Amino acid sequence: MKDKKEVKQTVKQYCLDIEEQSYNELTLIACRYNKVRNYVYGRYGSIKGLFYLKNHRKKIRDKWVKNGFAKNWSIPDRYWKIALDSAIGNIKSQWSNCKNKIKKAVYNNSNLEKDEKYYIYYILKSDLLLYSILTGKKFKKPKKLKKLEIREKYVHNLIKRYVRKYKGRKPHSRKARSFELDGSMYRYEIEEKRSVLYIQGLKKGERIKLPLTDDRHFKGTLRIVIKSEERIEIHHCVKAKIKKISEEEKTIGIDKGYNCLIATSEGTFYGSELNKFLSEETERLNEKNQKRNKLRSLLKKNIEKGNTGKAKRIMKYNLGNRKYWRKKETSRAMLESYINNG
Repeated sequence: MKDKKEVKQTVKQYCLDIEEQSYNELTLIACRYNKVRNYVYGRYGSIKGLFYLKNHRKKIRDKWVKNGFAKNWSIPDRYWKIALDSAIGNIKSQWSNCKNKIKKAVYNNSNLEKDEKYYIYYILKSDLLLYSILTGKKFKKPKKLKKLEIREKYVHNLIKRYVRKYKGRKPHSRKARSFELDGSMYRYEIEEKRSVLYIQGLKKGERIKLPLTDDRHFKGTLRIVIKSEERIEIHHCVKAKIKKISEEEKTIGIDKGYNCLIATSEGTFYGSELNKFLSEETERLNEKNQKRNKLRSLLKKNIEKGNTGKAKRIMKYNLGNRKYWRKKETSRAMLESYINNG
């Protein structure tokens, strides 16, 4: 019988040839997207935010649209709505981790009676009941809790102490370098025998063009990750089946090296072209850097002589970093692909 267990895995695409204007727009989207997330973390990541976690779209999203608050983000609606959902999802995960730690602490607490443990477990299942206890508000007890014999004040204070101990700080995203897209915000096309990804821009009807290094077309949610001016990554989460490992015991010797990536004691070799690939790239970089060093020396001489015009031309037309890093990123991506699939 086949093992049907699956695990989530992130697959990546790369864009190594992006225009400066498109890069600047991606950076601006990521910055504003991150601003929405951090606002949600700050506003709803505390204890009072528990009240909004259930049905947050009605309590937060619809309210922002109705009172016009959403206009403050200066990005299309789809972006800030996804940012809101993402932030709320992270806040819920933090609360879930906190509750699991509290359950474990309650289970190991010998000072609590059976009814008291049941009471706490029940409270943890309801965000509204937990919110009422943490904020000191009165609430109507469900029938199941009315029959329990508990030290109410002691138990409520214990819950508060556990939350202070295990919840941790509010989430916060420092680096604005990524954002998510749903299926309606992008499309794939083939242009001049090359796959291109068009994603929604800041202006209505305009799209940002991302030329890709492979021909795969994903569906569903994508994450755009800005690594540098020369490298943009497209992340997509897929489900992969877990292969069942043979129960047969077998010892295999493995040797990792430069000439060959991996060699086994059974005589199997993986990545036998690694040495050739690395040598070619090293020679290319050495030759390129030697030429650039000569130009840097020439630049220094012109600056010392006061030839600022010639120095500026050398900097602009001969010592730019854009093509240099683009080629280096291309080679790095090819090497990564070779190692992963070799």
